[in-house]
Amino acid sequence: MCEDKLGRIPITNDFMFCRVMAKPDICRAFLQALLPEISVGRVTYPKSQYSIEEQAESRGIRLDVYTKDESRVYNIEMQCARVDDLPRRSRYYLGRIDGDLLGKGQAYATLRESYVIFICTFDPFGKKFPLYHFENRCREDPTLFLNDGTYKIFVYTGGKSDMVSPDLAALLAYFEDAAAKKENALIKAIDHEVDIANRDADWRRKMLTLEMKMNDQRLLGWKEGRSEGLREGRSEGLHEGEVKTNRKNALKMLRENCDPTFISKITGLSEKEILSLRNKNESEI
Repeated sequence: MCEDKLGRIPITNDFMFCRVMAKPDICRAFLQALLPEISVGRVTYPKSQYSIEEQAESRGIRLDVYTKDESRVYNIEMQCARVDDLPRRSRYYLGRIDGDLLGKGQAYATLRESYVIFICTFDPFGKKFPLYHFENRCREDPTLFLNDGTYKIFVYTGGKSDMVSPDLAALLAYFEDAAAKKENALIKAIDHEVDIANRDADWRRKMLTLEMKMNDQRLLGWKEGRSEGLREGRSEGLHEGEVKTNRKNALKMLRENCDPTFISKITGLSEKEILSLRNKNESEI
């Protein structure tokens, strides 16, 4: 959704969410509201669209918001489109984050606690819970936790408000409807940053243009990949066709002097790969 009923870009827009959560104080307060059972420390400057690059035999990922405090790492994802792969995606994200954290020769004990949090505008599990927490525990004795330091949390903004604190209920209500009452300091701070962004005509124009291009390239990638897959009789055709289309679109946006970071956001390509396209023609891609 590009605009809400107030005619402005809301916090649930992926670009807006990343921009607002790049503010350390807001990001920390947001995490603390979602995780009242822990004490969130001083977070490092939150990174939006943080890339963990592809390796020889594994797929790269791009995280909406990624930050750390003294003992934990946090990945926050804004998810408006209903998809069925969130549980396995959360598993993969945690694995890649651990690989990024642990240097060669480091002990496993040095791994920080890791949280992957999906903010969903739809109910991912159909129970109407505002929060779904998942941890590893023993099947034979559910009171025995593995304590591997990994946590998967899915937030449903439209969940039952009486299951969480009044402050968190108000925050989730704001994500559902920006016209909701701004009942606490965090909501006011978020809404203030949303207002600033909406008054930034240049950012708003670029964001809307890039969002339209992103939707176009997804459609083109699906069509091209489907055709290629049918021609070759291989399921990999869809992915290969999408990658090829992403590269072509990246090249076009480079020629329009679009920022590589924004191009990366749209196409999913790494900035290094995008820059490598600079001197190529479409026929060479």
